[in-house]
Amino acid sequence: MKISKERLQQIIKEELSRVEENEEQQNQEKDIQSKQELAMKFKELSKLIPKAQGIDTVEAKLINAIVNKVIEASNDDNAKRDLMIALKKLGVEL
Repeated sequence: MKISKERLQQIIKEELSRVEENEEQQNQEKDIQSKQELAMKFKELSKLIPKAQGIDTVEAKLINAIVNKVIEASNDDNAKRDLMIALKKLGVEL
């Protein structure tokens, strides 16, 4: 079977994209141990947002509101409790 140059380029791009996604997912799964690591994580995430498909403007505003509220709540004593409740509602197990 003969594959065109364009199709071969497309396949290579798709495979590279899959490898990058796997690497990003592995990086996301690492536990964050400090504020500096959290800052680096946000930097990594900022690079992923433009690549994310299916995030509309309303979802972007909601994500922004959640992040802002989490940062604001981190100054309160109730942040851990509130974050655990939110994660539980989202089905996230720690």
